Amino acid sequence: MVSAPATVRSLVAELGPDVARLVTGTVGADRSVTAVEIYDPVHPDLRPGAFLLGAGVHTTAGFEAFLDHAVRHRAAAVAVKGDLALAPDPALPIVRLSADVSWMDIASTLREQLLGHVRMQWSPAATATDLFAVADVISATMVAPVTIENAASSLVAWSAWQGPADAMRIESILSRAVPADRVRALEERGVFDALRDGTAPVFVPRGAAGDDASPRVAIAVRGGGMLLGYIWLVVSEPLSEEKARQLTESTDLVAAYLMNAGADMIGLVRRRRRALAEAMVAGGPAGTAAAKRLGLAAGPVCVLAIGPIASEGDSASTDPATVANLGRLEDLLGHYLAAVHPSGVAIRGDQTVYGLLAWPRSSRPRAAGATRSLAMDFAGRTPMLARYKIAVSPPAETLSRLPEARIQADGILRAMQHPGIASAPVADLDDMALPLQLLQLTDYADSMGLPEYTGPIAVLAAHEGPDGQLMETLRAYLAAAAQAETAAATLHIHVNTLRYRLRRIREVCGLDLRDADAMLLAHLQLRCADLRHSN
Repeated sequence: MVSAPATVRSLVAELGPDVARLVTGTVGADRSVTAVEIYDPVHPDLRPGAFLLGAGVHTTAGFEAFLDHAVRHRAAAVAVKGDLALAPDPALPIVRLSADVSWMDIASTLREQLLGHVRMQWSPAATATDLFAVADVISATMVAPVTIENAASSLVAWSAWQGPADAMRIESILSRAVPADRVRALEERGVFDALRDGTAPVFVPRGAAGDDASPRVAIAVRGGGMLLGYIWLVVSEPLSEEKARQLTESTDLVAAYLMNAGADMIGLVRRRRRALAEAMVAGGPAGTAAAKRLGLAAGPVCVLAIGPIASEGDSASTDPATVANLGRLEDLLGHYLAAVHPSGVAIRGDQTVYGLLAWPRSSRPRAAGATRSLAMDFAGRTPMLARYKIAVSPPAETLSRLPEARIQADGILRAMQHPGIASAPVADLDDMALPLQLLQLTDYADSMGLPEYTGPIAVLAAHEGPDGQLMETLRAYLAAAAQAETAAATLHIHVNTLRYRLRRIREVCGLDLRDADAMLLAHLQLRCADLRHSN
């Protein structure tokens, strides 16, 4: 070791008095800092020694819960903004940050400072020249074949010795990524949940990733408050306590290399790319110039919109857990695009992560198909996306149409998130055209204050209620495209019973089943009502 570790005091001093001030708890200011984390109450585990940033903490009650969380998880310090009342003798140092600096800028700067300290702590003799050499060192220490993956399960390095490697390891090295079916199997077994939520090595028994998969040990690599990737070992049994300690210690060095390799994702370049992407989505001359600087000006451009399975409401945009999850998802998508589609950029919105994908020298149909395939591959490789949906916009022929493509992606995603609409994890306009237009029609009718039912359907609903037998029969008949036998089978009644009920519908409300316009209006009113009541 050639330098002292980073401390709360040294990091605050490097930020400068205009950005950060240590206001209380100076006695503990010489504690070592091991990570920079953004407060996330949904995933509460912290590495001891974390510098915890209180994004989303705005009230005294919220601050008390935040401080208690930090103390229980042995954080090195906490940072807040605003005029919150601070305890006169807190259990750990509290840093007050300038309100003019964004949380992401603070997090990026602190992480870069921490990375510099980590690098200096490894003497030249002990530092490997690249991540492959680091994998060799770990392999020799653990006496096991090693691979190092990024957070999206793409391989970035592996040890030269792969002696007892199985078919899964060989597939992964040849394709530079863990096969999607293997990733899904591990996700279903809860392996990635255990890695994301803990700091200790996780033993994966034989067959967990497929019948031909050997036992493994994995550990998450974190740096600067982010999940950066994983170290995987092929083993025959769980690690001893000493081996587990050695593997855990090796994550700091791997984190330094992974953060260095992805410095543009956590530093100034990433922030500039995000600003350019925001200008690109906004459109106009500035958007065109931004697209040229990003290298996305040629060919059709498609938009991916990624959001949670169910919409979380307007208040979710300020929820610390939502902010943290979207940040992780933006990082994952950014890493993935950098590896497989450089003509793309990831950007985070209030409740959505967007991907802007340019397809130089491609036609609109080819761009649409390629974007959908890319989205499905990303979903298959990213365990976190089990809780999210991905909407794929139609291609924007020119950059001036990109804002429309983003609106279309948002509309498709909204339809996918609706509890009354079934959808696949990845969908485009062809998949969601009907529910999207029904939602728009429902919104428009509601904005005008139109009644839910008019004409014959209003009469029928008044006669027996919106969920009566005749209303149920009419719904089934319309859903079956006026095929009496199909509707009768759906309702589990005889077809003659169905025909009797249809005659009763005509008698009660006067609906003409042979009038196409009348039937269309009835069907639209019933479908819109179903969407309202399922939301």
